[in-house]
Amino acid sequence: MAFLSGTASGGRSQDAGGSRATVVALFLVGLLVNLTFGFLFRYRGSPFALEADEREYWDMAAALLDGTIPMVGRRTLAFPSLIAGIRLVTDDFRVVQIILTIIYSLSAPLLYLLVRRIAPIGHAALLSAVVFLLWAPAIYYGTSVYSETAALPVFLLALLLLPPGSRITNAPGRPQLGLALLAGMTLALGTHVRSMYLLFLPFLFVVLVIEEARWRVAAMRAVFAALGFFALILPWSAFVTQETGQAMLVTANGGETLGGGLNPMLLKIGTDGDFAVGDRTVWTGPGKWLPIASTGYLTSREQRLPYAQQDKLLTERTIDWARNHPVEVAQIEAAKVGYMWGVYGIERSGWRQALFGSLPTILLLVLAIGLTALQPMQGFVLARFWLLPVFVTGVALISWGSWRFRMPGDAGLIAYSAILGVRLLTTRRASQPAPR
Repeated sequence: MAFLSGTASGGRSQDAGGSRATVVALFLVGLLVNLTFGFLFRYRGSPFALEADEREYWDMAAALLDGTIPMVGRRTLAFPSLIAGIRLVTDDFRVVQIILTIIYSLSAPLLYLLVRRIAPIGHAALLSAVVFLLWAPAIYYGTSVYSETAALPVFLLALLLLPPGSRITNAPGRPQLGLALLAGMTLALGTHVRSMYLLFLPFLFVVLVIEEARWRVAAMRAVFAALGFFALILPWSAFVTQETGQAMLVTANGGETLGGGLNPMLLKIGTDGDFAVGDRTVWTGPGKWLPIASTGYLTSREQRLPYAQQDKLLTERTIDWARNHPVEVAQIEAAKVGYMWGVYGIERSGWRQALFGSLPTILLLVLAIGLTALQPMQGFVLARFWLLPVFVTGVALISWGSWRFRMPGDAGLIAYSAILGVRLLTTRRASQPAPR
C-alpha cells in the first residue's frame, strides 16, 4: 500500500516544518493557552474545591508524604507520587496546578511528532497539534488535578516510540526491537499513572499487525513490547498483591468500575439528580456512574469488608444482573457511548459543554467518517490513530462515558482526520491539469 504516494512535495514541507523550533513553539503556545485558561477559569484556590477524584489524588499524595497511605489496591501510586514530589518542593496549591499543566502541555508537541513520523504529508502534523492544543475538552481536563494531565503525554510518547511498520514506511526496515521494548515500558509507565491504559496493550498488538506486512517482524515487536510492559508492571503486581493479600495485576477496582456504570439504580434516577460542580452541570443516570454505596449491589455490612473483597462481590453481582437484564444493559451501554461522544445528554449538561464539547466532537466524528468513506484503504493503515476512539469507547462500555477517558480518543480522531484531509487535498491538487 503506497500510503505516501503523490505526496513528495508535502513530505519536504513537513520535514522543513519539523524542526526543533516547531516543537518548542507548539509547547510554548499550548502552555500559554492552557495557563491562560487555568488562571481565568480553571485553577482552584484550595484543595477543598477539587472534585472527588482530584481530591483523592491530593489526599493520597499527603498520605505518601507522611507515610500513612493505606494499601488497598484501589489506585496505582504514580500520579499521587508525582503530586507528592511537587509538594516536597512547594506546597503552594496554585503552583502544583501550574506544574501539572506544564506536563500536560507536552501533549500537543508529542502528537505533532507522532503524526509526522507516521504520515509526513503536507502540514498534517502541524494541523493536528494546533487543533488539539485548542481543543476545549482537552484544555479543561489538562488544567486539572486529574491523572490525565500526566497520563496523556506518557501515552502519546509510547505511541511515538512504537516502530512504524512496512505498510507505513513503504519499505521493509529493521525490526527495531529496542524501540518496541521502550514503547512497552512507556505504556506501562502510563498504566502506573492511569490504570485505564492497561486495556490498551492488546490494541498495541493490533497496531503492529496492521502496520507491518511481515508477520514475523510484527510478532517479534509484539513480544518485545510485552516484555517491556510487564517488566515495569510485574514488580508492582507482586508488591500490591503482597500488601493486600489479594492477587492483582495493577489494581483491584475492576468490580467497582464495572458495577458503578452498570447497575439498576442508574435507571431509577430522574432529572432531579442534576447539580452544579464548579463551573459545570453534573447529572446522574444511564451513561453515568455511581459510587459503591449507591449501586445497590452491596449491603451496608458488605461495604465494611476489605476493598478487594468488595470489588470481587461487585464483579460477580454486576455480571449476574447483566445476564438477566439484557434490555436494560443495552439501554445503559448505549447511553454510555452516546454520552462519551457528545450525542446523549446535551440538554442536561449546560450550554458551555454543548457548545465547546458536544458540538465540536460530533462534527469531528462526522468529518472522520466522511474522510474514511472517501479513502477507506488509506484510513485502514492509520490504525495507530483510529484505534484510539475505539479504545476509549471500549473503556466507556466497561466503566462509563466520561470525557476525561476520551482524551486519547480525541487526539487520535483529530490526527486521523488531519492526515486524511490533507492527503485528500494534496492528491486532488496533484491530479489537476497544469495551466497552459
